[in-house]
Amino acid sequence: INRNAIKMKHSLILVCLWFFSFVSSSSVSSEAIPVVTEFWPPYIYYNDEGEVSGALAEKVRRVLDHAAVNYKMEIYPWARAYDQALSKDSVLIFPLFRSKSRLKDFHFICPLTSKAELFFVKLSKRNDIIVNSIEEAKRYTIGLIRNDYIHELLLQHGFMDRKQLDVNADDLSSFRKLLKG
Repeated sequence: INRNAIKMKHSLILVCLWFFSFVSSSSVSSEAIPVVTEFWPPYIYYNDEGEVSGALAEKVRRVLDHAAVNYKMEIYPWARAYDQALSKDSVLIFPLFRSKSRLKDFHFICPLTSKAELFFVKLSKRNDIIVNSIEEAKRYTIGLIRNDYIHELLLQHGFMDRKQLDVNADDLSSFRKLLKG
């Protein structure tokens, strides 16, 4: 796999919907606040005991434990986690790239990482694929995760679902399709 294509860097952010309302209600209620995320090893995964683990999950756990928040952390496909955060009250979601369009829906609490590199990836045996700009990328089909930051970004740049974008539930589905050609 060739990772020398277009790189983008953005901060990953811990996010919640209506954060202040649920923090105040969490001290009164014993109900656990849902914390949703995606499978993203080595940053987020289930350990041998079936608990959500990984570097980012542990950072979030430390913040919530320090704030004495009762929570239940779960891993879902990204689109499902994102939908839960948008449609239900008092749901924390992480990691989430901060963008102008997301500012109206989410309260961003704290950065989880300084920068994350994102790549367009192609099979190394495909020497005919050369992409040096977003416009050149429109000539190809790009597999990505539904409702993630890259999906949102490419739609803003004129890419279309089912034309240039092959939208999937997770990275593994995109990767399998990439290997099939």
